[in-house]
Amino acid sequence: GEVVLAFNSMAEAIDMRTHELELKAKERQVFIDDLSHEMNTPLTSIQGYAEFLLSANASEEQKQKSAKNIYTEAKRMKDIYTKLMTITFAREQQIERTNINMNELLDEIIDSISLQLKENDIKLIRQIHLPMIQADKTMLYMLLTNLIKNSMQAIENGGIIGIEVYEDTKKYILCVTDNGIGIPNDKLEEVVKPFFRVDKSRSRKTGGAGLGLSISKDIVTLHQGEMIIDSEFGKGTIVRILLPK
Repeated sequence: GEVVLAFNSMAEAIDMRTHELELKAKERQVFIDDLSHEMNTPLTSIQGYAEFLLSANASEEQKQKSAKNIYTEAKRMKDIYTKLMTITFAREQQIERTNINMNELLDEIIDSISLQLKENDIKLIRQIHLPMIQADKTMLYMLLTNLIKNSMQAIENGGIIGIEVYEDTKKYILCVTDNGIGIPNDKLEEVVKPFFRVDKSRSRKTGGAGLGLSISKDIVTLHQGEMIIDSEFGKGTIVRILLPK
């Protein structure tokens, strides 16, 4: 009887492990397919415009437009590469907790994106109730930058992004809110997967590759924290980051 129970337990464990491996293989294949698609689109565009530039019949205006499009698509490819490397970096690195002045950190982030905020008439409001927290500064910079840029891609001109930092007895809490297009309820679990985009046409227009939330989740996991996303389609999104003290 004990042998039978042990055998059944082993068989169940093997079935579960096999199922897990099949899911991982499927996710890996989806990732490869998405990556191939993301890289193929700008490569095709670059090749097409480069061939047009080689044409003797191209006017100066057409050459300028082709060169601009080549630059834009090359920049998109570099952005995808950089973000994929960031994911790898985040997964492989050990966090180094230091005391971080949140006002100074946000000043650095805002300085780096101030032009984009101005061009899109986006207002950024911050409420820092906790001036100092302990975390890995480089990763926290990457985390907040990704969340803010994700919000920027989701809102129309004249939108608002809010950043709030506070604490409870056990956790630091960072909130990034926006009044953008929001995320449908049935997509909330999908948005943290690499290359997933709620609105592919809009993401293509804004240059998004669908990697911001995936990177953010990896950074939060390294801090042994939790990322909670609340959203309503058409009304905006709230991302809460809970980091242990």
